[in-house]
Amino acid sequence: MGVHCSDTIQQIMVSGSVQSGFSLNRYSNIMHVFVRISQEEGVKTLYRGFTPTILGVIPYAGITFFTYETLKKLHAGTDNRCFFFPENVCVS
Repeated sequence: MGVHCSDTIQQIMVSGSVQSGFSLNRYSNIMHVFVRISQEEGVKTLYRGFTPTILGVIPYAGITFFTYETLKKLHAGTDNRCFFFPENVCVS
């Protein structure tokens, strides 16, 4: 969850410095952004967009896990022994 929060803070810093063509920065550093946004708009604002992000990751993680498990079973064969390694190296 901290990664999403820091991504939001970085986006706010960039949009604040580029907005309206002004070179004057509204925020001096990431901590300044975090404190100011938390006070003015609330901590919940920092996690805006977190739910869609998680909903997008779930199918990706599911497909990755399914593919890994399927390939692991195909590699081990039906009797759970590895074809390329000695038996004592394989972990089932």
